[in-house]
Amino acid sequence: MSADIDTLLLQYSAGTLDTPMSILVASYLTLEPEARKKLYFADDLNASIIDSAEPVGMSEDSVQSLMDALDDEPVELIAEEPAPVDNLMSCSDVDLPLPLRRALSTDIDGLKWSFSYPGVKSSKIKADDATSDIRLLKIQPGKSAPRHAHEGIEATLVLRGAFIDGGEVYSRGDLAIADGKVEHRPKAVGDEVCLCLAVTTGSLKFKDRFGRVLKDFIS
Repeated sequence: MSADIDTLLLQYSAGTLDTPMSILVASYLTLEPEARKKLYFADDLNASIIDSAEPVGMSEDSVQSLMDALDDEPVELIAEEPAPVDNLMSCSDVDLPLPLRRALSTDIDGLKWSFSYPGVKSSKIKADDATSDIRLLKIQPGKSAPRHAHEGIEATLVLRGAFIDGGEVYSRGDLAIADGKVEHRPKAVGDEVCLCLAVTTGSLKFKDRFGRVLKDFIS
C-alpha cells in the first residue's frame, strides 16, 4: 500500500481498502473539507477508468440466470428507524467523526485502555475483514513513542490535541502517513492530551535501546 494521502483517497473511492483503513479515511473526510474535494476527483477518475475499460462479453443466458437467482432468493423489506443521536454520542464523543463513533463498541470513556509506552495508552478497535491494525491512542502532553520505523505504513489521524513529527505540527483533522522510509518519534505538544486514530499495516521497528527493551517487555 502506498504511503500517500491521494492514493488512499483513490483506493477508498474504488472500495479496495480494508475495514480499518476505510474507517480512518472516512473519519478524515468528515474532518477535512479539502479532502472531500479530492474524493470527488477520485470518484470521477475511477468512473472514467471504468468507462474506458474494454467491454467483457456475456453469455446469452447470463441475464436470465441472474433473474432466476433473484426470484429464488426471498427478500424481506424491513423499515429501519434511524439511530437516535443519543445512542451515537456522549459528552466525551461529541467531537468525534461519525464513522469512528459507529465503529466503537462504547463511548471513549467506556473503552479499555492499555499501556503502550510511558505516557501513551492505546485501545484496539475490532474490525471485520482486517488486514491492518486500528486503534485509538492517548498521548499525554510532552510524551512520545520511542524512535521507530515501519515494516508497512502507519496512518495517524489527529482527533484532539496535537503532535509534532519531523518538524511539522499535526492538529485536529490532520492525517500523517509514515512508511518504511520514515524513522520518527512523534511527540504530543500543547497542554491537551493528544487523541489519535492510528492504522498500521506492519509491525514497528524500534531504533533505540529503550524501544527494543520496551517491545520485549510488553510483547
